[in-house]
Amino acid sequence: MAFDPTDPIALNEAAIEALRAGDLRTAEILLARARRLAPNDTRIAKTRQVLQAKRAGENVMLEAPPPSAAPTPAKDAPTAVPREPPPLWPPKK
Repeated sequence: MAFDPTDPIALNEAAIEALRAGDLRTAEILLARARRLAPNDTRIAKTRQVLQAKRAGENVMLEAPPPSAAPTPAKDAPTAVPREPPPLWPPKK
């Protein structure tokens, strides 16, 4: 997984993945870097609490990451296959 090492949120997410994989040392290193970049970020603090609980031997469940913001389609972008166009002239009776 490639990430920007200067982005504290990317570091935090990488630390969460390391925690899920059971690699506490890597998670600790990533969180230390993230904390230096954003010392007041509550997400990083929560992940650090999970790390400390895992080090203490507690069985802690990691919260699911928030869904990533899906790009919204442009207003003019088609959202579905267009229907058959209407006839140019009404049918003769």
